[in-house]
Amino acid sequence: MAAALLSLVIALLLTGCRDPLGAPGVPDEAAFPSVIGIVKGLEREPDGVLVELADGSSVLVPNGANDLTGSIELGRLVFYGESGLAGDNDGPWFAAIRSLPSGCYRVPVNGEVRDDRLALSLGFSVPLSEEWPENETETRFVNSPPVGFCLNEAGEADGTYANTRGSRSSPANP
Repeated sequence: MAAALLSLVIALLLTGCRDPLGAPGVPDEAAFPSVIGIVKGLEREPDGVLVELADGSSVLVPNGANDLTGSIELGRLVFYGESGLAGDNDGPWFAAIRSLPSGCYRVPVNGEVRDDRLALSLGFSVPLSEEWPENETETRFVNSPPVGFCLNEAGEADGTYANTRGSRSSPANP
């Protein structure tokens, strides 16, 4: 028993106490998306996909951009950045999150609150919304079991999926 406990303590010291064993980490430097919006239209171009957003703006996602979550489709919440992802993934990137019937854009990943933003294990961060529970501003969230986060149409984190129960209502009123 003592040997097993000693092994666990050594493993924690070697991996760092911040990151639980087996939990995918949130990068130290999370990228900031330059474009956030709901996909209203898509047009294939020779050098990428022209994405029209609900606010009337558009962005060309170039061929070969790092796909963090899956394809860009109508109605999805899209995040786009020119660069800033950690590791070998530098260059243009995007994430496209689908909406639940409740209006919650659920992103089932790890995250960590850093000041007024939520850094995601996907490699980018999103702002915290006014709905974000005040008692969760100093908490590190781990996707074990899968919980994830609920984002609103503006790309802001409303809270953990478990606390919002997938609804866009206030986490204080489940």
